[in-house]
Amino acid sequence: MKTAYPGFWSPPSTTLGRLGLGLSFLLIPLFLFNLKYPLQFPTLIMLPLLIGLLAELFSFLALVWKHDQSWLLWLLAPLGLFAVLFSVGQVLFPL
Repeated sequence: MKTAYPGFWSPPSTTLGRLGLGLSFLLIPLFLFNLKYPLQFPTLIMLPLLIGLLAELFSFLALVWKHDQSWLLWLLAPLGLFAVLFSVGQVLFPL
């Protein structure tokens, strides 16, 4: 019997969940690049902030509004929040 909500151990089942997961995976190399070359590319400082905000928004909407129960969304939610806080701190207090 197939249920509408597949469960905790499955990949995201909603479009918002898959979009939030994809943006979170895109955020990882961009965030590492931003750590290695922090101020050489000033336009890239705001890009992790934007992608992190969108990933957080889509993941939150998938978890709360669409009731997606994927463990990947719960696991990557703190990553997006950390990237947003780090990017805001990098803009407010540059090294």
